[in-house]
Amino acid sequence: MSAVKTYLSELGGGSGNLDDEVTKSVSLGICKVNISSDVKSAFFIECQRFFQENSGQHEPNMIFPSCIQATKKLFIINLIS
Repeated sequence: MSAVKTYLSELGGGSGNLDDEVTKSVSLGICKVNISSDVKSAFFIECQRFFQENSGQHEPNMIFPSCIQATKKLFIINLIS
């Protein structure tokens, strides 16, 4: 009797990869793609934009909503594509 082993593969450091590269990786069996760097980058790019337009603002309740929205947008784009 032969044993069949299933290996779950992970694309560690998936952030920054082109969409075609991620698609190809998934077709080859990758089932987990780490994108935390992309998420952090989207958040902090929006933080920088916010502070450039609102230099005196220090209230987290004013700063974070657009930053969180930027990360949500990234997820939506990646889920649809």
